[in-house]
Amino acid sequence: MQYQKELMEAVARSKRFGISEQDISLCSERHYSDDRLMELISVIDEAYGGISMERLLGKCAQVHFDFLADIRRIFHPGALFTLGYVCLEENEYFKFGEPDIKSWLRKGLNPDKMNLHAWITLPSLEIIDLTFSATFAYVNKIEEFGIAITKHVSELEGMSYHPMLVGEESVFKLGVVKSIRFTI
Repeated sequence: MQYQKELMEAVARSKRFGISEQDISLCSERHYSDDRLMELISVIDEAYGGISMERLLGKCAQVHFDFLADIRRIFHPGALFTLGYVCLEENEYFKFGEPDIKSWLRKGLNPDKMNLHAWITLPSLEIIDLTFSATFAYVNKIEEFGIAITKHVSELEGMSYHPMLVGEESVFKLGVVKSIRFTI
């Protein structure tokens, strides 16, 4: 499976660049359910005071970082913060490569002009992406958008995710989040 291969390469790349030491123990058991998604949406809705396109648009790293602990609690403790790019049919969104990573590590990355995408990978290779659909809807002037993409990578029709880096510590090493949300 292509995603699994790319994920393992992202884990190795993250270690090689000194970005993250995180790993993932893959499993075949699925963790997604509608009830779990509704619980997560409730948490996000409460934290953000409502879910809107404006709150999600262009904030993929921040949103997934902010809710990673909740995703781990609701879905699986081994959920892995993932950075990479997305392909939808013939189009590539937020594509970057190793030269970009090297440059970001040297010069820093402007969090307001990032050319990367963040999502969560569950050990079952299920994707939880809370922001791509809002960004896609905005760019394509679509008024309604799905709140999340939550599918196993083998079930994504016409769409593929390409992990390049892993680990929530990557947001600090690359400078992609502006603040940290603490939950007590």
